[in-house]
Amino acid sequence: MIPDGANIKHQTKLANASTTTAALTVSQLLVFNSVKHARSVESTSVRHSRERETPLPLYLSLKIHAATRSRGLIDTLFSLGMCVSYDRLPQLTADIANGVCQRFNMEEVVCPPKLRKGLFTTGAVDNFDHNPSSATAKDSFHGRGISLMQHHHTRMADSTVV
Repeated sequence: MIPDGANIKHQTKLANASTTTAALTVSQLLVFNSVKHARSVESTSVRHSRERETPLPLYLSLKIHAATRSRGLIDTLFSLGMCVSYDRLPQLTADIANGVCQRFNMEEVVCPPKLRKGLFTTGAVDNFDHNPSSATAKDSFHGRGISLMQHHHTRMADSTVV
């Protein structure tokens, strides 16, 4: 009702994608900024509960941090109630990394979490050595890099190759 108004005829029609996205954004920010109990008058700090963190404030902080690494920009948006604070990012990235590691341990296979079933997948494996001429082997490192790639394909119209 907020983006479209209180007209019942408009509410019964299918909403377009931009209206739906705007409504979801506003609703997530409302939940993120809501509190259980009123703050005291003396309190000047903004405090958000982890239980009320919605995907949008988390995504915005991660996206801005990845693009700019700007603490000032993230803290400004945090003070406006639009994203989580810069100080929350290390906890957030650690939680994501731990979740991926738990999935790897549970499935007993190391595989990127975004791989999709039913797509043609190729892999490349290569060894790499750092300082292989070391006589003591203290400074040498031997490792293996594995890359998996998925290929999206679309069916081409039946055509004859001449």
